[in-house]
Amino acid sequence: VSPMGGGFSFSVGGGGMGLTTGTGGGGATPSLASVSPTMSPAVGGTGLGAGVVAGPGTAGNPVALGGHSIFATAMGRWLNVSELEALLDTETTPLSISVQPPSTPPPSGTLILYDRSVTRNYKDDGYEWIKKRNSPKVREDHVKLRVGGRYRVAGCYVHCSTTPTFHRRAYHLLHPDTGTALYPPNASSSSSSASNVGAFGSNGGNIGNGARGGAGKSLILVHYLDTDVASLHLAKLAA
Repeated sequence: VSPMGGGFSFSVGGGGMGLTTGTGGGGATPSLASVSPTMSPAVGGTGLGAGVVAGPGTAGNPVALGGHSIFATAMGRWLNVSELEALLDTETTPLSISVQPPSTPPPSGTLILYDRSVTRNYKDDGYEWIKKRNSPKVREDHVKLRVGGRYRVAGCYVHCSTTPTFHRRAYHLLHPDTGTALYPPNASSSSSSASNVGAFGSNGGNIGNGARGGAGKSLILVHYLDTDVASLHLAKLAA
């Protein structure tokens, strides 16, 4: 681990691996008894443990490393670099692009995909995050993940002020050589260009109308995880 301008750079082996340190939590937590590791991402109803945000018509149930669906995996641990890249690639992601922040605090395991050029207030999620010392601003820990010496994904980590085990991580793709954002936010973008884009929340609530994004969008993937809840979920998968 080496410092990199306000954050850290992590080098990992081939195939990529995600950071597994840190904690997260706060707000409603899922009922593990109701979780199906192979459930469809676009699920209606309530009481589902997986907080996956996926729109109608998305690609089935992609498999993560270890044989479980990416959505079940996101409930039990932080995603690794290869999994993050797949979700941030418009050609492979099963997630729809949400155009507004969640109306209620997302539970542990939630994945939400945004276009930063359209939804600049995606951090307004209803949680209380730890602030910087003597500042009203949220403390953000920035990292750049590398594989084989090349930049792959940038991460921004924040930590819940009320539940020590609950965290939010936001990821975007990096230029492999320069380490800068591959698709930086475009200030001229308007939400009107994505009026038909949306997703479904973990409780089946309709956040928007559902559509896939196009290449070149400034995509950012937000993952919420309570490490205590995640440990219980991993135990359930292993049973």
